[in-house]
Amino acid sequence: MPRVGRGLCVTGGRALAACKTLGENRVRSPTALDPYTMWRVGRTKSSWCSQRVRWQSSDSMDGLTPDERRLRERLLAEATLKETTQGYQSILEESRRKIETLKNAAHAESVLKEHGKDGVGTTLGESGAVPKASKATPLTNLLKQRLAISPMTVAEYMTIALNHPEHGYYQTREVFGTQGDFTTAPEISQMFGEIMGIWVLYTWQLLGCPAKVQLIELGPGRGTMMLDIMRTCGMHRPFLEGLTVHLVEASAKLKKLQSEKLVGETAQNDAGNRVQGGVTIPFSWHDDFSKVPVIPGACSIILAQEFFDCLPVHQFVHTERGWCEKMVDIAPSDSPDHLRFVLSNGPTAASKMCLLDSIIPNLASKKLNEGVELSPQSWYIARQIATRVRQSEGAALIVDYGNNECAADTLQAVKNHKFVPVLEEPGECDLTSHVDFSAIKRSALQDLLSKEDVAKVSQSAVDKVSDAVKAYQEKLSVLESEAKSKSLSQERIKEAFEQLREQVSEGDVSSKSAAAGTGAGTARGEPGDVLVHGPVTQCAFLHAMGIRERAQALYSASQEEEQQQKIIKQYERLTAPEEMGELFKVMAITCSKLKQVAGIEEPQT
Repeated sequence: MPRVGRGLCVTGGRALAACKTLGENRVRSPTALDPYTMWRVGRTKSSWCSQRVRWQSSDSMDGLTPDERRLRERLLAEATLKETTQGYQSILEESRRKIETLKNAAHAESVLKEHGKDGVGTTLGESGAVPKASKATPLTNLLKQRLAISPMTVAEYMTIALNHPEHGYYQTREVFGTQGDFTTAPEISQMFGEIMGIWVLYTWQLLGCPAKVQLIELGPGRGTMMLDIMRTCGMHRPFLEGLTVHLVEASAKLKKLQSEKLVGETAQNDAGNRVQGGVTIPFSWHDDFSKVPVIPGACSIILAQEFFDCLPVHQFVHTERGWCEKMVDIAPSDSPDHLRFVLSNGPTAASKMCLLDSIIPNLASKKLNEGVELSPQSWYIARQIATRVRQSEGAALIVDYGNNECAADTLQAVKNHKFVPVLEEPGECDLTSHVDFSAIKRSALQDLLSKEDVAKVSQSAVDKVSDAVKAYQEKLSVLESEAKSKSLSQERIKEAFEQLREQVSEGDVSSKSAAAGTGAGTARGEPGDVLVHGPVTQCAFLHAMGIRERAQALYSASQEEEQQQKIIKQYERLTAPEEMGELFKVMAITCSKLKQVAGIEEPQT
């Protein structure tokens, strides 16, 4: 379709608003666009184009041992998300830290063996434990109490680490921007939020300019993108007059931050009002997407920018015992880590419910030791979005980093704009995984898992723990009685305890959820009620929407060289292939009457 922002995309004989005229070319200007302004741009190179520079990252190999070089190369090959200008340097520092940790662990092990040989020896306990490479957070101690019963799934670990009401990552700290742990596209530049505002306005026009509109954002972060969207749409009164804004946010801390930025002193009981363009716009906050009310006759336009990447994932490995699930457990006392990954003893509730040929393409072709990473919660939310879009004759736009296929293991942790081990300092690191856009598409077109199925997968861990605690308490009571009556040795008690842990660990506990999982997850729903467009790269989407022209306009309007260079870097960060341009993808889900979407080519049905 014609490209937006170049004066070529016309609806009803009128051109789409031009990016260049946004805010009279001022940075974060309160002035908004006139959505019917015609604007054309020449294609000659400008001084702005000639001064484009790409960020350079330190790539020094000086001072590295052969082992450090090999580890560094492996980490570089695995790295896909570069959140800061430190880039490769942060990965290099991480490789050195890991090498040092391994050296310390090896040294401690050799000392223990040497003492044992000389007869000085000691048993592995507090006196023989290796010093931990990272600190124990408040959540570490809580997790260890839970893991003393049985290992937990990766999905359960992610949920606790991110959303624990007292110690969860999103509940306790400022996570966005230079003062946080990572930077999202809206925080990088106002251009991203302006582009999203143009997409919302243009989509509203394509839908026939409905009188009522529900603008819904999932995971609004600090509210920066919504603020830029409001500023962009601020002078188009027909759109604003029937607009209500709904923000889906689970974190009380982020809700407060968003309300202060968007509605100010009017905030009360997760609601407030914002005056934009002379129109009072109602805002409301919701803990879950399903709680967003349906307004009769209103069209829903939904935005999800970096929302799906933080949803919990389950990870599985194909073993000789079948598909086993990767679990989180307490690390041994001779390990430098507090926690470790282990495999379940056999199939789990999640594997029985999700690992089906009808859900995972080419599952039967997976070889021994190959893995898959799945997010049933993402599937269900994608279907919720599709249902809402179909019922309200609306549209949704999803922007996130990931791939168009099922991966094996993409889970990563970021702290202070650097990669850290996934299980290090839980509650103080951001946990994300690559979004499988092919699964999002399949979920939108057909119901991969019902709400009940997703609840079973999520609840199975809770059920298993309940059963495990009961079995643990019963058998421990018997063990204590035997110890008193027969004076069992400490070695025998320790051995019995380890056997008890194995019996109640993942794979051995029989729960109703696990039993119900067999054969579940078959495809349901009727495809064709919505259309899926894309995914395309963020680079392609933003350029199709006119970001190059918008950046050039801001550059030309700025009188300071420092500000000009900042605009260039922002543009590069959002669009360069080695930055966010290729890794981040854009997908749209629309009602069937919307055959074309701004910034994205042909739909897939």
